[in-house]
Amino acid sequence: MRTHLLSIVLANSISMHALADQSHLVNADFEQGYNEFTASNPQTAQLTLNQIEPISGLQSLQLSLTNWSSGSYSYFYPWGQAPTLLGMTLRAKVKLLNPVQGGTLQLRSLVKVNSGQHIQDSINLNPFTEQIQTICQPIILSEDEQVTGYSIALALQGGTAEVLLDDVTLTPNLPNEACASDIDDGIHNNPSLEPSYLLPADRIARLAQAAQKETPAWQTFQSKLAANLAKERIYNTWDYAGAYALSYRITGNKIHGTKAKQLFLERYVSEPIVGWQYYSNRNLFRSQARWSQYTYAWAKTMFSEQQQRDIEAIFALWGDYWLDYLGYSDDFSKMRWQDTDEVTSLAENLSLLGMTLQNAHDPQIREKSTQYLNAGDRLLKEYVVDKFMDDVMAGGVWAEGIDYSPGTMMHWMRLYMYNKELRNIDYPNDYAEQVVLAYLHQTLAGGTGMYFYGDQEHVDDYVPLSGDHRYAMMLHLIAMVENPERRIQAQAWLEQVIEKEGYPNGSMDTGLERVLFEPEEPISEAPQQPGTFFYAPGTGLVASRSDWSRSATNLYFLNSPAIVDHQHFDTLSFDIAHAGKWITKEMTGYGKFAINSTAHNTILIENATHDGSSNPAHRAAGRGQYVTLYDSPKMSFIAARAEQTYNMLGYWQASYAKKIARQLVFLKPNIVLVYDSIETEPSVIRDLMQYHQELGLQAGDQYVRSVKQNQRFLAQPIFDGDRVSSINDGKEFIYQPILPKDYTLSIVDETQYYQDVLTYQAPLNQRKWHTQLEANTPQVNNELLSVLSFADVGEVPEVNVQELDEVSPSHLGVYVQAAGRVDEIVLFSKELLSPYAQDIYFTQPVESGATVHINGLAAGQRYQLLHDGQQVQLRADEQGEMLVSEQGMLIFHL
Repeated sequence: MRTHLLSIVLANSISMHALADQSHLVNADFEQGYNEFTASNPQTAQLTLNQIEPISGLQSLQLSLTNWSSGSYSYFYPWGQAPTLLGMTLRAKVKLLNPVQGGTLQLRSLVKVNSGQHIQDSINLNPFTEQIQTICQPIILSEDEQVTGYSIALALQGGTAEVLLDDVTLTPNLPNEACASDIDDGIHNNPSLEPSYLLPADRIARLAQAAQKETPAWQTFQSKLAANLAKERIYNTWDYAGAYALSYRITGNKIHGTKAKQLFLERYVSEPIVGWQYYSNRNLFRSQARWSQYTYAWAKTMFSEQQQRDIEAIFALWGDYWLDYLGYSDDFSKMRWQDTDEVTSLAENLSLLGMTLQNAHDPQIREKSTQYLNAGDRLLKEYVVDKFMDDVMAGGVWAEGIDYSPGTMMHWMRLYMYNKELRNIDYPNDYAEQVVLAYLHQTLAGGTGMYFYGDQEHVDDYVPLSGDHRYAMMLHLIAMVENPERRIQAQAWLEQVIEKEGYPNGSMDTGLERVLFEPEEPISEAPQQPGTFFYAPGTGLVASRSDWSRSATNLYFLNSPAIVDHQHFDTLSFDIAHAGKWITKEMTGYGKFAINSTAHNTILIENATHDGSSNPAHRAAGRGQYVTLYDSPKMSFIAARAEQTYNMLGYWQASYAKKIARQLVFLKPNIVLVYDSIETEPSVIRDLMQYHQELGLQAGDQYVRSVKQNQRFLAQPIFDGDRVSSINDGKEFIYQPILPKDYTLSIVDETQYYQDVLTYQAPLNQRKWHTQLEANTPQVNNELLSVLSFADVGEVPEVNVQELDEVSPSHLGVYVQAAGRVDEIVLFSKELLSPYAQDIYFTQPVESGATVHINGLAAGQRYQLLHDGQQVQLRADEQGEMLVSEQGMLIFHL
């Protein structure tokens, strides 16, 4: 069996073997024997002799290469003079006259034998070193083989290069002496700079430069490696194996290559047959499998051929298991697509297995690799892109919540990069750009924390911005986002995190990702801030803020059923923060109780759940919808419907909700009006008969369901006349019911409410307070209206809200007066079913100036304003001067 190895070492002193004095293209003559210089793409490749600064002796071949050109030196033995030896060594010396600019310089060797076959190899040269690089290729021949010629080529992939080539020789040697004189202290091989996972040519060049310059990121990376090098046992073996392999890949440090190999074999090849005992564990395979592929790809030269064959067989076993797990042969029949983390991670890991095994030694494994790649491609296209990005998570907000989403999204981000860099498959960048925008809006003013939604394991009211993989995810986004504005905004977010929290140092993968993706230079100037309003239609998240200052108010509104794992029953819920401090927020937690609507600021309707949550029995009949989304510097108006999210599918299906609508007006920066209109159907009781048998209902009975407005407080609310107030963390929050006229407002201490609940389902530090507003007598048609105001303690404006007595039946009107503000009149649409295009009228309580906001109108409808004292009439008129906006809003001043 023939074996060969191509390596490069640095040499400071060499002997001279001068090249022939030729610098033109010649043809090979196999009978006479020739040296020849050749050029590929000669218009951009110049071959000349350098007599001013040769490598050694009098002259060296100088190659001036530009953008995908190459030059080579070849020698052919005269006919009949080819030597018969079992071992030979091909050597050459290379020196860069200047660092390679913008490309990768590759050396390719080729040895021809008399059978017509050839032995070839290639390796990337260090693009920055000024030292001479010595190339050494040992060649082991069969007894019946003779060398007939050899060639050394320098090929440039992009950019420009000025390089010298000299001392090209083919000398006889014994196999065990091959290249022995060319190896230095045994610590370093030439770095292998062939493109690989996350290592395209430009990143390879940047990392090599970072290693040479010893940048802070590189120093931190290397210090972690040095600190763990002598340890017999490293806890997180998987990512340290990858880290040592990356260091070996870039620097050629064989000590790191040996450590990478040791950790890899210990982690992934220690179990008989399967290699890794956790290969079939869905959680561990999701988080650790990619490190096996990185380590093997980055440090492959450290493994013998037999080891490579064994490893590839193990990888194929893993791939076969996960194809069967998914039901791949039966169109993914066994897959639960609602587990978006599993689906997305398997798209990445199956693609990695496929790419790794494309070059496997065993042709049967190479054939299997196409199945793994096909499965990965289909999961990415049909589920991650078509179902998640373009549907249930459209707009850049992943539905799993702020805890799980970053880790899940990095699977597809890396997969995008693998496919683009190694398979030339380029995916649209718009979703990644939307993720950047979403995270800017989900970050509280002043960077004090993140907006919470979905399941959260490690719970507090405020979390580090860098936690739960957010720092690493933003690094990925910076690496892949193409839009310069979004990339700068992402980098500014990251720099804000680093300034506030420092660099995360908890895990090796964080340090590795910093080395791979951290921008070389900080941003030179503050980026342009996006608008103050954001909407992600998939999860139904709306984010509105008063401005982008540190004292801004953040308001978040959700309207979506629980479609995928880790989503909550938070339909029509909202959270508010002021100057980076929470005013009201959900009870963050994991599963069962944290998921229910009682843990959120939303509407509770008596149904199959124990507390009146949306998504009864996890079987929502459909999705909600937004009717109005409007934003201006002074106010935001949100109107949404959610009947189908409260109605229930299944055997005990019940369409009991005829209308469920919530309208929220955010009078920036610190007043919020919440108007809920709910109509139920008393004759629909099928769900109550099954899930609330204590009611004693029978078929044909009528039952009016209770309806409540649930409002959470971070500190104990105290009654103050017709309102309640609380003070927490320097902020004062006032909640004032307006409708119904005849109501009950209950205050619930959650330490008592959840006293028998497991702490992870309702964390102790999240057991706060909530109020529940309801009519004293259950109604079929319900109207609940409340006003929320907040500010620093002692600075909350006094707000007076009164219902308008005379107003069009199509709308509910309120008059809002607050100190320091222009009076506001808000007309809420009562229907929201179809745009209203008729006349509108109302009467002002006092004759004074006011800003009027009316929603639910037909876009493009024109009105003529008639204003006589306190009487206001809007007459539908095609020639009218007032035009309804595309959002169905009409705003004007009296």
